[in-house]
Amino acid sequence: MPFLTQGKTNWKYILILLVLAALVGGEILVWMRKQEISSSEFPEIKKPEKIVKEKPYIKVLSPNGGEEWIVGKSYEIKWEAKGLEKENVKLSLVLPNHGWIVIKDNVAATTGKYSWEIPLDISPGRYKISISWPADVRMSQVKIYDESDEYFSIIAKDETTNWKIYRNEEYGFELRYPEDLLTLSEKEKKIILTHSIPYEHPDPCDFKGNAPPLKKLTDFEVSVEIINKSLRETVIANESDYLVSKFLLDNKLKISPGFIDEFSIGSLKGYRISKGVEGCGTYTYYFPLNSKNTLLIRRSWIAEFNPINADYEKYLKLPGIIPPDKEENLFNQILSTFRFLK
Repeated sequence: MPFLTQGKTNWKYILILLVLAALVGGEILVWMRKQEISSSEFPEIKKPEKIVKEKPYIKVLSPNGGEEWIVGKSYEIKWEAKGLEKENVKLSLVLPNHGWIVIKDNVAATTGKYSWEIPLDISPGRYKISISWPADVRMSQVKIYDESDEYFSIIAKDETTNWKIYRNEEYGFELRYPEDLLTLSEKEKKIILTHSIPYEHPDPCDFKGNAPPLKKLTDFEVSVEIINKSLRETVIANESDYLVSKFLLDNKLKISPGFIDEFSIGSLKGYRISKGVEGCGTYTYYFPLNSKNTLLIRRSWIAEFNPINADYEKYLKLPGIIPPDKEENLFNQILSTFRFLK
């Protein structure tokens, strides 16, 4: 054994082992002490929680649909913006054909409002307001965008003030119309507003080719009636089984852009159904007045003015006609005057 040499204790070897043990033990104690100090003086560092930033957005507050603004007067465009504190936005007027007119470039997003005096050259009609960022790029390049939820109306300044008032005591409503331009007649329970000029021409909606020529060119034709039924009952009574089965949901119509659209002007909110072929057809408007009454309006398409008609440019040059853009504006103005009698 290494501890014994020739039967005697090897004290030299034992001494070396004791020295080595002391050295190793001391190193272990020093290491353990360092760990204690490290744990007490330098606690565990936790990772900071991730801060989630709100996504920047813009929301148009006003006009947001159904308002009636007059040309030449000032109104406040209002919006809400987040995450754009140091940015500018662009305000635009959205046209019914999805074009736009810039109202103001580079408005501070944080202001949340802008006073707009409607220029006199803005045509009466239905519009939306859009707000976009960045303000200095084309619409196709914007990154954040919002527009009015529904159309609002811009009407001519005091243009309807001197129009003739038609009052229906039986159904309790009135509207205004330009007596010097339109003819009003009553048929059964409808009122019919028309305008035409003497002009003999082929019937553009004669698809068989055997109808006699028309003696007049009618460029405005609208009928108005109140039906003593709910919206659902009125639609069922006036529309096809296909439309009723596919698009009538309880007391609402399912939107199908270009076919069934929401429509609002003045105090009226409802639907417009577009039906026709090759420029021949009608717009049918349904405005639920309450649970038992519905305003039903039919507006004829003017086939002569449709570009599909080979002679449409000739018709548009005839003296005394109401061109398509003015026809629509006139219709919107008349609807904007609809009022219930108190």
